Amino acid sequence: MDASPPDSITPSRRPLRAALRDELTARIISGRFAPGERLNESSIARELGVSQTPIREALLSLEGEAPIESDPRKGFRVLSLTPDEAEELYMLLGHFERLALRLQGRPAPKVLEELDGINARLATAEITPAEALEIDAKWHAMLLGDNPSRQLAGIIARLKQLLSRYQHAHTVKASHVVAAARQHRDIVRQLKNRKLKRAARLLKAHWLEGIEPMKKSLSRPAVRGTAADTSGRAAEPPGEPTSPSDEPSSSIVMEAALPASMEDGKPPAP
Repeated sequence: MDASPPDSITPSRRPLRAALRDELTARIISGRFAPGERLNESSIARELGVSQTPIREALLSLEGEAPIESDPRKGFRVLSLTPDEAEELYMLLGHFERLALRLQGRPAPKVLEELDGINARLATAEITPAEALEIDAKWHAMLLGDNPSRQLAGIIARLKQLLSRYQHAHTVKASHVVAAARQHRDIVRQLKNRKLKRAARLLKAHWLEGIEPMKKSLSRPAVRGTAADTSGRAAEPPGEPTSPSDEPSSSIVMEAALPASMEDGKPPAP
């Protein structure tokens, strides 16, 4: 019988450091390691069935890439959630997804029909918050699936990974889902009408409209510096971690029932 801990790193062809980097990154991004939490290297090592040295090496290699920081006296700490970082992430994603759509061009008619089909699932009454996030992420991936720039695709993926920490600290409300579905329909409609520039502006606005609601949400003490899953359940205290989530990142948590799509505070030009 295998006596290794449930979360231990099982032997594989991959180097141990790479496997540990992936595992630690997943825990940080998913909120299993809560924002503001100090990381106990010895405890993590015991849980994963490895020595403390590779854990420390993996954390050192992640500093500057993952949202963690080190202190010579206190060790590693997960960075707290901040309104300023949230705003920056959404602004960058709005800018880069708009650029990606412009570079890619209008999706094929078949893809546009598939986008409508994916979006229709957001209107399902029985949908769960986790399902809503997954569907929204699938919609964005389908929309930009022919992005010709690998570098740009990598930047967007990296930003969405960082955004996941914020998504796991919020509850997806029904109004967010309704707004997301409406905005998706508007974008696809413009693409069907061969108005690529307008669709790209709406895609950027799709991200920008939720900045203020997100910042207000983060200003609440119950949210900042804590981790919660997509159902709004508070994270367990250190030592009783939840299972890491593999939900993809999406824009849905930042969307709210706000006025019609705007870009930089102005309605998109026809």
